[in-house]
Amino acid sequence: MTSVTRSPLSQEVEEDGELYSVLINRRGDSLEWELEIIGPSGIPTVWEEKFQSDQYALDEAYRAIREEGPDIEARSKANF
Repeated sequence: MTSVTRSPLSQEVEEDGELYSVLINRRGDSLEWELEIIGPSGIPTVWEEKFQSDQYALDEAYRAIREEGPDIEARSKANF
């Protein structure tokens, strides 16, 4: 079983009265970080892109939440 390390930068973000969970994880001994955002409706969106640092992943989360808002969940719906 692969171990998962959660970044201390993982957090809840509020934007325009909507709450988003930002989860930043690293699996096993990988040096790259994964980004997942759970939007206001509870739908998770996982980035295919991996990040060199947890700070880069958090910066992308802030950008996506600010620019896309609740539409961020459409990314996940499009993948089903």
